[in-house]
Amino acid sequence: MTFCLKQKKQLLYEDYLEIESWDGYDIYHTTAWHQFLKQVFSWNVNFFCIYQDRELVFILPYVNKFRQNLKRYKISLPFSHHVIPLVKPEFAESLEFFYEMIAVPTRRLEIHSKINSSKLSFDAKNYITQIDFGHIENQQDLFKKLDYKSVRYMINRAEKNHIVIDKTPSLKNMDFFYELECETRRRQGAPIYPHNFFRQLYECCHAHLSIIIAFFENKPVSGAIFFHNKNNTVYGYAASVSDKNIKKLGINEIVLWEALKSSYLKGDEFFDFGTTPVHHTGLRKYKEKWGAESILQEYSYSATQPNHIDSQIARDGKIAKLASWIFSNLPSAVYKKITPYFLKLAI
Repeated sequence: MTFCLKQKKQLLYEDYLEIESWDGYDIYHTTAWHQFLKQVFSWNVNFFCIYQDRELVFILPYVNKFRQNLKRYKISLPFSHHVIPLVKPEFAESLEFFYEMIAVPTRRLEIHSKINSSKLSFDAKNYITQIDFGHIENQQDLFKKLDYKSVRYMINRAEKNHIVIDKTPSLKNMDFFYELECETRRRQGAPIYPHNFFRQLYECCHAHLSIIIAFFENKPVSGAIFFHNKNNTVYGYAASVSDKNIKKLGINEIVLWEALKSSYLKGDEFFDFGTTPVHHTGLRKYKEKWGAESILQEYSYSATQPNHIDSQIARDGKIAKLASWIFSNLPSAVYKKITPYFLKLAI
């Protein structure tokens, strides 16, 4: 067989339709997600495509962007936690050869999944945490597997305190979520997303996501956004108010429980809590209290990029800590205006 590698700036409509049936296809391979990245960050999604004659048999989307070291990287993909290169099923045996075709000539390539190829190196900066529904008999069994003190008790408390849940997919709820996210990330000393980030996410990807907002005394106090793929739900973004007395009412737990129930009842194979940095032990342990298991998530890098670990500023370094302190002490209006520029550079 003769294979041909092409780097393309866009896919044809029929190409998008073709890859929908391939194993591993999820929201990050959709034209909706690629349009979202273009609208918010002006990133053009490009593609490594491999053809056998004129037949598309392999695809990997990526974005060209600069990192803090001012070097350009090919990243598959920013804002994704797990991107699988797609291969047409009947060419699965040629997969490692395809990986070598893209890795050998490509400098500073970063793929958000582990690719078994001698031409790529690996690094594990995060854990990925998931619940396998295959071991769950019914909804009651699902609830019983949750840790009592930190999860079930808080869910029951939220119900007793009449926390109201709204699952309406609307721009109004996206705006509620944006304000909660600003409050959360400013409290954490992290930069916020651009103002149009969540609105464009809804406009472009509403068919692939859900929004859950919790209200207490008619005010939004907690919320989360979830992505839906063929056989799983991914916990995308979460935010809440800073008031500890309100958080003690179980507002975050009831939001996640509503999503977990919906995922199980619609027949998902598993629920994905997303990634957790390896140093953030507390968050990972909390996710595991929902009956989930964690494994190291390895990313792949071109072998010509030996210093990929240094391509980003260390989160626990002096520069990051100083930036975090500054962000958390900025006036809210200034914080919303200037920190999105730092976020775009950091990812």
